[in-house]
Amino acid sequence: MATAAESANSSGQYNSNDILKEVRHFIHGASHKVLSLRQRETLSQSALVLLRNLPTARYAVLEYIANVFDEAVNNYLVEIDVGQGVSDGSSQAMESFLHDACGILHGFLQTNYSAWAPIISTWSLELLGHISSKYSDRRCVPQRGSLMELLQLWLTCKPTKLLIEVATQCFSGIVSAEAATYVDALLEASVKFSPHFDWVVAHIGSAFPKVIITRVLLCGIKDYSQHGMSAPVESRDTKIPKMGSVVGILGHLANKHGHYIRDALIKLFQVI
Repeated sequence: MATAAESANSSGQYNSNDILKEVRHFIHGASHKVLSLRQRETLSQSALVLLRNLPTARYAVLEYIANVFDEAVNNYLVEIDVGQGVSDGSSQAMESFLHDACGILHGFLQTNYSAWAPIISTWSLELLGHISSKYSDRRCVPQRGSLMELLQLWLTCKPTKLLIEVATQCFSGIVSAEAATYVDALLEASVKFSPHFDWVVAHIGSAFPKVIITRVLLCGIKDYSQHGMSAPVESRDTKIPKMGSVVGILGHLANKHGHYIRDALIKLFQVI
């Protein structure tokens, strides 16, 4: 049976009946764990239609997209471990869907940044942390390798590359008044998923060193002033949850962006 996405006119407009059909397709498909390739493609198409046209469904659709990302990453790592790709076409279909889904998310950020950036940023950072942590013990994932080895692995993986590009775009439009919120979310994710999240911080920090470094320093000072001064010396490491993350982030960025760190510190001392 053709979906509304297949039968809608070329203008891409959907009436209420079309949307209702897609909701039913999505609910039916998402409630079944075992689906044929054709059923999965239909479900994915419904998800894209709802993401574009039904704002109230966005969290359910984002959860579905997150599950597809997770599965696609698992397939990629399995292919590396066994030395051959999945031959049933599922990996290609998932990558195509994720490419389309990320294209929609990029479009949302371009047309309505203030509304979508907080949602997409939180979702993408949480998902990157979950995936990086979940698969950290795989044989092909460097256990004690350098940060560059992790960056190479995850940026070669098409799903995680797509995902971090979305996360990075969320930082591209922030203004000074919003920076604290976004960097704080980055720090929270870094603390939660450390050390597996370091490659994400390094990538985003390298793209926006001036904004990231300044806000990281301010977040660290704020956190220390709130938790560190009153805490006993022996317990400060546990009482200052972001401090280790702050030190780690700055350490990653120091090699290429040391001058930004120096300038940010000088400005902070001048203010003080």
